[in-house]
Amino acid sequence: MSTFKQAWLITRREVSIDRLLFLWSLLFMIYTGGVIGSLIRSAVQQPEWLSLMVDFMMMAFVPFTAFFFSRRSFKYLQEDSYTQMLAYMRILPIPVKAVIVSRVQQLLIAVVLNGIVFYGIMYVAVFTGNPSVHTDVISYLGFVLTWVGYTMIVNGLYIYLEFLNHGKKYFWTSLVVMAFALVAAAAAKWMDVNVLKWTMSVSRDWGLASPLMWVSLLAGALILRIMCGVTLKKLNRRSLL
Repeated sequence: MSTFKQAWLITRREVSIDRLLFLWSLLFMIYTGGVIGSLIRSAVQQPEWLSLMVDFMMMAFVPFTAFFFSRRSFKYLQEDSYTQMLAYMRILPIPVKAVIVSRVQQLLIAVVLNGIVFYGIMYVAVFTGNPSVHTDVISYLGFVLTWVGYTMIVNGLYIYLEFLNHGKKYFWTSLVVMAFALVAAAAAKWMDVNVLKWTMSVSRDWGLASPLMWVSLLAGALILRIMCGVTLKKLNRRSLL
């Protein structure tokens, strides 16, 4: 059986054992998309004090569109559920490569399904009944794909942390990633750059020909591939005790 087929069997199993993951993910995307969209709408009128918060929220929470919020993700700190899953796969045994490919499959499915909800809710919150800002569908799609590339970049790191660390260490290193998002947003503010408005502006000017969008997508695919490769090499040697 090919690695892709083995990975797809794992993906189907992961979805089937926790059917509420779609509901939890849907609720989180609706809530987060609504909150960030409302902040963006307010920032148009009061950009000075909200731009930092909006940039931080986008950089910190947009990567979560690549996650399904399953029972395992809720209990990873308490039960070290990711390590338990890897130990179970090793006993079967299932090739480590198939496990990582399955994780990428789940990531891509989540990006599509969660992204439709998240960016759809954000669009409604920002643009509906708001004559001060406007965009067409193509420009907004370019904006979405720009942030999808960023999502893949960050999730390459998350995959590395998820597979190679126990629950507590994964938790604390994830907080460090969030802190970097805050530092990046603060640095952008200090340089008088509004990241959100910049990505929107480039997307509005270029649409699907946006060089920023293509650089983001290519960088995301490359970094995700590199991080998965590094994770695969180290995971073969990782102790799961």
